[in-house]
Amino acid sequence: MDLSRVGIIGGSWGGYMAVRALVLAPESYHVAIATLPVADLYDLGVGGLEGYMDLIERNPEGYEYGSSLRLIEKLRGKLLIVSGTSDVNATFSATMRLVDALTRAGKEYDLKVVPELNHGLAPIKDYFLRTIRDYFVRNLRPE
Repeated sequence: MDLSRVGIIGGSWGGYMAVRALVLAPESYHVAIATLPVADLYDLGVGGLEGYMDLIERNPEGYEYGSSLRLIEKLRGKLLIVSGTSDVNATFSATMRLVDALTRAGKEYDLKVVPELNHGLAPIKDYFLRTIRDYFVRNLRPE
C-alpha cells in the first residue's frame, strides 16, 4: 500500500468521518469524498444525537469537540463535497456552513450540488460512481 496516496469516502455520518479524517489525520489521509455530510453537530438537521451526547445545553463541550468546522484550518488534502438541496438529514444549510468555513480558512475544496436530491444517492448512482472514480484517479495518481 502506498501510504502517500490514501483516500477515504463516506456518506451521511460517513461523510462526517471523511471530513474528520482530513482534519484530524492530515498526514494519513490525502483525499476525501464526503457525500451528504454533517460537519457541525449543532446543525438542527442531525437529530438523534441526544441519546448519545445528551442535550446541547448540557454538553456544549462535547458538541463543540465534535464540530469539524473548528478544525478546518488543519485540512491539507483534497476534499470533494456532494450535497443535495433537499436533504432533510444532512441539510444543504449545513453544507453551506462547511463551505463557508473552508472558504474563510482559504482552503481549496470541490463541491457537487444536486438539486432536489434528498438523503440518498440512488437517483444519481451512475453519475456518482463516475465522479468518485475520476476524483480519486485525478487526485491520487502518482506524480
